[in-house]
This record gives sequence, C-alpha cells and structure tokens, in this order.
Amino acid sequence: MDRLRGVASCLMAWLRREQTKVELDEEMAFHLDMATTENIRSGMSPREARRRAMLEFGSRDWHSERVREERGGSLIEDLLRDFRFGFRVLRKRPIFALAAILTLSVGVGMTTTMFTLVDAVVLRPLPGANAEGMVYFFLETADGSGETSPTPEFLRLLRDHSNSFSQVEAYTVRDYSLSVEGEPLRVEGAMASSGFFSFLGVRPQIGRTFLPQNGTGSGNPIVVLSHTFWLERFGESRDVLGKVVTINGHAHEIIGVLPRDFRVDLLREPRFWVPEGNARQLLIESEPVEGALGRLSPGVTREVAQAELDAIVRNNPVTRRWDRDWVGKVRTPHELVDPSLRRALLFLQGGAVLVFLIACGNLTNLLLAQGEARARELAVRSSLGAGRGRLVRQLMAESAVMGALGGGGGVLLTRWALDSLPFFLPPGYAGFSLNRGVLLLAVGISLLAVLITGLLPALAGSRRNLAEVIKGAPHRGTGIHKYYGTRQVLVVAEVAMAFMLLASAGLLLKNFSKLMQGDVGFPREDLLTVRVELPEEDYGEPELRTGFYEGLRDGLRAQLPRELGMATVANGLVENLSAVIGPIVPEGVSADDREPHPILTWKVAPNFFRVLGLPLSQGRAFLEEDASGEEPVVIINEEIARRHFPSGRAVGRRLQVYRSWHRVVGVSASIELPALQGRFGETQVFLPMGASVDDGFTIIARTEGDRISAVDRIRQVVWSLDRSLPIMEVSLMEDALAESLSEERSNALLMVIFSLTALSLGAVGIYGVVAYSVSRRIQEMGIRLALGASSRGLVGRVVLRGMMTVGIGLVLGAAGTFVLGSTLAGLLVGVDPRDPWVFFPVAAVTAVVALTATWFPARRATTSPMDALRTE
Repeated sequence: MDRLRGVASCLMAWLRREQTKVELDEEMAFHLDMATTENIRSGMSPREARRRAMLEFGSRDWHSERVREERGGSLIEDLLRDFRFGFRVLRKRPIFALAAILTLSVGVGMTTTMFTLVDAVVLRPLPGANAEGMVYFFLETADGSGETSPTPEFLRLLRDHSNSFSQVEAYTVRDYSLSVEGEPLRVEGAMASSGFFSFLGVRPQIGRTFLPQNGTGSGNPIVVLSHTFWLERFGESRDVLGKVVTINGHAHEIIGVLPRDFRVDLLREPRFWVPEGNARQLLIESEPVEGALGRLSPGVTREVAQAELDAIVRNNPVTRRWDRDWVGKVRTPHELVDPSLRRALLFLQGGAVLVFLIACGNLTNLLLAQGEARARELAVRSSLGAGRGRLVRQLMAESAVMGALGGGGGVLLTRWALDSLPFFLPPGYAGFSLNRGVLLLAVGISLLAVLITGLLPALAGSRRNLAEVIKGAPHRGTGIHKYYGTRQVLVVAEVAMAFMLLASAGLLLKNFSKLMQGDVGFPREDLLTVRVELPEEDYGEPELRTGFYEGLRDGLRAQLPRELGMATVANGLVENLSAVIGPIVPEGVSADDREPHPILTWKVAPNFFRVLGLPLSQGRAFLEEDASGEEPVVIINEEIARRHFPSGRAVGRRLQVYRSWHRVVGVSASIELPALQGRFGETQVFLPMGASVDDGFTIIARTEGDRISAVDRIRQVVWSLDRSLPIMEVSLMEDALAESLSEERSNALLMVIFSLTALSLGAVGIYGVVAYSVSRRIQEMGIRLALGASSRGLVGRVVLRGMMTVGIGLVLGAAGTFVLGSTLAGLLVGVDPRDPWVFFPVAAVTAVVALTATWFPARRATTSPMDALRTE
C-alpha cells in the first residue's frame, strides 16, 4: 500500500509540475525578499542586502532539484528523458535497432498467434459466450457402449423437475434450402430455443437476436445471420436488416447479425439461426438435439447437478420406455475438446514458446555486443558521477523502448498471421481475431522479454571504469567480456531448442508422409467420390430415402457407360463415418464376457467391394436380396474374424452387432484409412444398404475414362431423381484422404515454420558470438599471420571452437527430444518418437547451418597484419 501511495504521489507531482514550478519560484522569491528586507534593516544598502541574501540562500536550481526529488516528480521526468534518449540511440544505430526489433517481433508474434489459437480452441471453446457455470447434458448407456444428446421431450422434463439448473436451452444444426434474391442454395443452418442467445450472453453485431415470444410460433418468421454469411452475401451492409430470405419455402425477415467470433462448434459455423417454432419448424421430439446446454443454479455444485440429472434420467417415463438403460452426464465446455486436438495445440504452443526464448537469447547477445560498442560512453558517464543504478535504469529504459517497438511489431505480425492461419489449419478453422486477452499477452511477453534480455547487459554495461577502458582493460577480461561465457551458454541453449523443434517437425512430417503413402486396403488410383445429402423436410420418411437409394443404384448401373467406369453407393468412405462403442458377441458367448470397443460401420451397395477393389478372404459380397431378406446379414473385417473366430471359419456363423443378430456372409480386408489409425476402426462391419438408409450417400466411382464426363453422368442420374438436390462435394480419393489428414498436415506445417525460424535465429546467434570472438582477437591473429601462421589454420581454429559450442547444443537438444518422446508419441502413428533416421538428418542440417554461420565471421581471421594494427 505504501508503494502504491508513493507511485501515486510521484505521478501527481509530475502532472502538477508546471504549477509546482510556479509555486516554488514564488516561495523562493518570498524568502529572498524577506532576507533582503532584514539585511536592509541591519544597515546594508539595497544592492548589498540583495547580494548577501542570495549568497546565504544558495543556488536556486539546487533547491528546485531537491524539492522535486522530495516530491517525486523528478523520477518520472528522468524516465521520460531516458526513453527519449533510448529512441535517439536506436536512431543512431539503425542496423542494430532493426535486428533487435525484428528478432523480438518474431518471438512475440509467433507466441501470441499460437496463444490465440489455443485460447479459441482449448481455453474458450465457446468464444463470444458467457461460459461461467455452463454445462452440456448427455445420456450415456449404463454399460458405456453408447452416448447421445437428450431429446427435446427430455429437456422439457428437465426444465420442469430440476432445481440444479437455472436455465436449459438447445440447438440443432441441419441442412436447409435457402434462397437469397432468387438464388437457390443448400446451406447449413441452425434451429435454437428462443432463450438460446440470451443464455449465452451473445450481443449481435447489428440488430437483435431472439425474444421469448419468437419460440411460440406466432408472428412473422425471423432469421439471424452469421457474420460470415453476412459478409459473403451482403457485403457487411447494415441495410440487411428487414430484408427477406426464403428458408425451406417460407419467407423469413432478417432481424440481426451475430458477432464475428461467435461459435458453438469449432469446425462449423451455421449460416443462419432460426427460433424453434418459427414457420412451423420444430425440434423433433424423439430425435436428439445437436447440443443441450444448461447453467448451474447459484450455489449448486457440479456433483449435485450430476446426481439430480442422473435421478431424473433413471426415474422418469420418458427414459424408462427406451430400449436401453441410460445414465445422465454433465460436462463442461472444456471437457468436450478433443484430447488429441488439445495435446497437439499445447505442443505447438510449446514450440512457439521455444522460438520466443531463442529470440530472447539472440536479443541478449545483441545487447551485450551493443554494450561493448558503448564502453567508453558508459565509462565517461560513470566518471562524471552517474551511479550504477542510474546507468542500469538508463540501459533498461533503452531496452524498454525496444520492447515496446518489438511488441508492436509482434502485434502486427500476429494480425497478419491470424489472417494466414486458416491456410495451415484443417478446413473450418476460421474467425480468429485479436482480442483483449491476446493484446495483454503481447504486452506481457514484451515486458518479460525486456526483463530477460535487458537486465544482464545493463548490469554488465554499468560496470565501467574510464581508466580501464582507456588502457584497453576489456582485452584482459573485465567489463562486458566477463560475460563472453554467458553468450556461449545462450548459443548452446539456442542450438538445443532449435534441434528440438527441428526433430519434432521431422517426426511430424514423417508421420504425415507415412499416413499419406500407406496402404489403405484398396487401390486408390482413379477413384472419386461424390457426396449427396437428402433434405430432411423432403425425405424424412424411411420409405422415401429407400426409394431414392434404389433409384440411384439402378440409375448408376444403367446410365454410367462401361468405358467411363463403375460406381457404387455407401453411407460414406472417408467422411460421414458411423462409429459406436459396443460389444461384438459370437453366438454361444455371453455378452457379459465381451468388452465394449469401437465399431466402424459402413452401409454399402452390393457392388461396393468390386468397385472399391476391396478383397474378400472368405465368403461372398452382398446380393440384392440381402437388404430385404428374412435374416440380417453382415460382412466383417479380418480383425473381427481373428478375434472372435480363431478356428478360421467365420462365414455362416451368427454374430451380435448393436444388440441385433446377423449372419456372417463374408470376411473382408480392413479399410486402413489413415485418419483412423491409432484412433478407432480396427473392428469394421459392412451392412447391406436398403434395409436402413441414411439421409446422405457417397457415390464412389472408379473411372476408366474422362472423369469430368463420369461426374456429369452421375449428376444427371441424381437430378433425374430430384432436380432440386445439389451435389455437395466432388473429390478424388487422394484429395479426400489428404483432407482427412488435415490435422496431421497442420501440425507438421506449423512445426516446420517454428523450427525453420528457430534455426535462422540460432544461426544469427552463432554468427554474432563468433564474430565477437574474432573481433576481440583481430590483433592477435594479425600478429600470428605476420609470424608465419597460415590463414587456413586460423580459420580452422575459429570454426572448431565455434562448432564445439554447437556440438554441446546438439547433444542437449537430442536429450531434450528424448525426454519429450512421451508427449510426441500421442501425435504419432507408427513412428518412433526417438527415430534415429530423423535425429541424424536433423543433426546434420543443424551442423551445416551452424558451420556456415561460423565460417563467415571466421574469414576475418585472415586479415593482414597491417589491417589488424589499424583496427586499434
């Protein structure tokens, strides 16, 4: 508290400095006048009385300085003077200033950019929303074999019977037919309860969001646009309010636009939001919602809320009539973040921090070298009476100026990087922007950088003695030269951290390359996929979806010429996969004896295996009559056959999958999708499409001729069944596989950027230390040349000494990477985190870069004796 009062007093004294100066002048004039009057009364002449009074009073400037020091105003003035001097120093040495500011900007920019990503994904999974006390509701089977979101019917029950939640809201994302100014579109929109946005505390960019009466179905239909859709379709025009768009055939008035950073799902941003009950659009009572959210009542703990939710789930008729035993689960938004994604982002954040530390090491080396260049100046200041504290304060003020400029450059670099970041991230990551937290972080780490990098050079530079400097004492190891070992230690640390980043990047690149080039179980060449989605409002009944599938299957068979290739239909191949957790139980084995595990399911047309080229090791492919047969059939992969039928013959046996019995008619090779490796998908089953048809299809075509013609024929088949259906996505299998590995690609790309930046900074640091070492010994080397030493030998000695420092850094970096092996292992699939075939090339690259950075300044060792003498 006393320190705060002192700071406040100093600040007030500085703010009132002009008034204080006037008051002080008046007070000193008053004292002089009083003394002069007394002298006149004692018999002196007016002139002598004034002179004697001034002699007794002393220097007015000295008194003014003492009063300012007592009141504290001089401290702030001195600091401002130091800052102005720091700007002048940087202006006089533009190359040094540019190098220091760029180095700090790179470190600050990379750190804050990654922090923005971590903040948006891990720390604030619901950006722009009030997440305090917020929880998500889930229903989980008692045996842990399945999980789902609650239905609207259950949420209504929860609102009526729960005391632990002050509010319960829900939303669902689905595809809609949208028409803007006559242009038909098929886009993803969201329907939410009327209190959804007020629950989240979301303030619209313009206009308003939903009101309670909007959920009753009365009044004109309304819609709220996302910021991205507003930008894309209306150019951020504020005149959008009041305009009309058509959604599923109903006109809706635009009443607002959501803020830029609002998300409820990291990878998706619905183009618009409509309230439940709007234009007869309802959340289907029996179908799970996309997200069910609530807020804990004041004073209620999560444990109490969990117990109450579980009791409601177990004891109410809505859940008792379901065919399985369910329990309620309460989770926070942070718990919904994918653990592998959290691990990857935190690892990348660590890489950015290493770049920042390397930048700090380089900046320290630059400031130490700058201190040597200013040795005489600092020694003269010390000889004229400047204390060590005064010199340290001045040097720290100069470092603060660099920190401010470097922090500003880091913020600019962050803004540019955030605009470029979506290119390096998986599709859907967008909307990252500078916020208050990011700006505070930039300021904080800039100040931290000033403290880290400026203190040691300031302490070293303040130890100056004019006599020693004039006599050349620096060459005897005093002053800043005693910190030469410190500079070598900094280089060792930089090399070690650069090696760790390069090794991590190499491992991630090898992991990505291995996943991309691995065998997927079928020939991927000449294979393309076409995605078709069936609108729920038009194909809500199972009979309609089945009819569309049968027409699509027959149309592809009839209208796709043999010369263009073959096509089949599945519920998905790379995307839109269906996976559940449950037991697979052979006939005659109790389900209690089987542990639940992930099961990946494909629903496929009969010719799926022939078109895909997926071999069957036992049995047969599906027949047309399998979809409508009396007994359900299934094709399993070889992993299931090995686990549950060790005798080797699985065909003809019965198997329980999803609590339903199926007859095994075939055993297939596994589909080794790279995105599934190490996650789930070891157990795979194939079911005949037709008995149960999803609301989306993936048409898989193996083309033998012109791909464009094949896609045109497929589009004609789809439009012959329903002209309003858009073709959602057309991609080659290679591209689809690459997109499924977008997260691995992003990790590798970002780590490569960090490692190359670190290597560049490390090379600059090595160059600086070796150049400084050569400059200290330039006379010695000139004399050695004069006495017959060879230039090659001198260069070799300098390079050898520099590479010894680099070698220590490589050893420490390799040890650090070994220690990080467990962390890296979570990001790798089938790649050893201590792979020597990655470590050796990384060590070689680092050594070559370090050798180059050492050799260039070492050439100065070949200077002629006369040039060496002139340097003094």
